[in-house]
Amino acid sequence: MANPIAVISPTFATTLCIFHTVLYVGVLYLSPSTRPRAIVNPSDIERPNDPNYIRLRSRAVTFATIVSLLITLCVVKNATGLSWFAAQKEMGLWPKVGLWGWLKEVGIVMGLVWWLFMGSLWEKFVVGEGWRWEELRRDWEKVRYTWAGWKNIVVGPVTEELVFRAGMVPLHVLAGRNFGSIVWTTPLFFGIAHIHHLYEFYLRNPTRLTLGILGALFQFVYTTMFGWFAVFVFLRTGCIWNVILVHSFCNFIGLPTVGRIHNQHEGIVWG
Repeated sequence: MANPIAVISPTFATTLCIFHTVLYVGVLYLSPSTRPRAIVNPSDIERPNDPNYIRLRSRAVTFATIVSLLITLCVVKNATGLSWFAAQKEMGLWPKVGLWGWLKEVGIVMGLVWWLFMGSLWEKFVVGEGWRWEELRRDWEKVRYTWAGWKNIVVGPVTEELVFRAGMVPLHVLAGRNFGSIVWTTPLFFGIAHIHHLYEFYLRNPTRLTLGILGALFQFVYTTMFGWFAVFVFLRTGCIWNVILVHSFCNFIGLPTVGRIHNQHEGIVWG
């Protein structure tokens, strides 16, 4: 994804990115069925894991994703004069190198991620009990048969990457920003989108605000750092599906345990 001469203004690109971020998070607060709430009765404790709650939130962010992609697609098409299909390829929605070339890219990218997550893999499968294949099988069954697993491994990575990478990065490319600037700055929208978890945490834990702030800061830093890698991969390969696979893998493996701050939230924007 090369840097062309600017055809839209940086201010317009940034404004649209703010809109995408607010839309993606905001749809979760429009309905009482998807809005977080304080613990009033025992059933509220398990509400974040309730299949119906997850299903409704999945629908909400899917709607936001479609709207954001259509807006960016219209901007890309009108700014470049490309056909609708070519504009979609410019957004990374289709591989540009053919099937075998794409599979090669996937292999290289996943190889890099494997090394980045070597600590997590070592902890998950080696430390303590040896190779825990039964635990891996249970994790996979959770992904296949539960809404919680579907949220973390499929809906979360797909919608987040489509919005925060495919929906945002092409705008900054059209604005003429250089490769490094896009890599370092666009993930800030992704990191900021996670901060709303602080409000959800406060509703459920009003006496533990300090822990919630630490958790929000941890999520902001980690998700922004992950965003740097994700945007780098997206710009180098020009295919959003490579980044989605990376995101799904990272959510499946998870971080090494670093205590209560890590465990208080799911690693997705709307979890």
